[in-house]
Amino acid sequence: MKKMYALVRASFLEGLVIRNRIPIMVFEQLLTISVNYYIWKHVALNHLLSGYDPLQLSTYPVIVWIIQLFIHSGVFLKIMDQYRTGNLVIQLTRPVSYFSILFCSSFGKSLFKFIFGCIPTLIMVIMVIKIYIPHHAVTFFMFGISILLSAVLLAQMDYCLGRMIFITENGNGLFMFRCLLVDIFSGILFPIEYAPHFLKGIIKILPLRFLYYFPASIYLEIYSIEESAVVLFQQLGWIVIGIWMI
Repeated sequence: MKKMYALVRASFLEGLVIRNRIPIMVFEQLLTISVNYYIWKHVALNHLLSGYDPLQLSTYPVIVWIIQLFIHSGVFLKIMDQYRTGNLVIQLTRPVSYFSILFCSSFGKSLFKFIFGCIPTLIMVIMVIKIYIPHHAVTFFMFGISILLSAVLLAQMDYCLGRMIFITENGNGLFMFRCLLVDIFSGILFPIEYAPHFLKGIIKILPLRFLYYFPASIYLEIYSIEESAVVLFQQLGWIVIGIWMI
């Protein structure tokens, strides 16, 4: 446990070294969230989805991009960089599992982004636009648990896909394929209800919907407390499958 803590702390402090990037990071997220908010606000006024009211639908991209800023995993890029430089050999000789090293490094950066990126961005957003606020305190708790589970699940997916770099000459194509899968099937670009019918069947099979769509739906109270609890158990189930695959 002490080794894990040391890795998370080192990764967090690494972010503080380049803290001059914080204003750029916050500005980038504010711009992205603003554009997506007003696009979906217009959509909500014209094509309302069943189960969403206009405020919930316009809040959806705000919550999704905040989640994306927190759980954006660098596990795949880390593997690709270490494979190119040969540093991977050194990492494998450490008395800690390779996945634990990658996950702790990614989680430390996620904590840095949450404190210095997510919180300032969310405060500025709330000051400018009106977003949906859950009515039940337990929703915030379940939302937080869901985000943490999503971070673990994304790291597992990146790790399993990243190991395919060993049978390729360049990991850039795999990384582009990974980004394409996440953008389309995770709900980061649009609620899954907007997906074409032929894609919905694929989305239901893949665990990608648990990364952004379900945590955002829990926050927006699209599901009841009981249904949200079922979603959390499903996330845990996919994490167990990820542990077996690793």
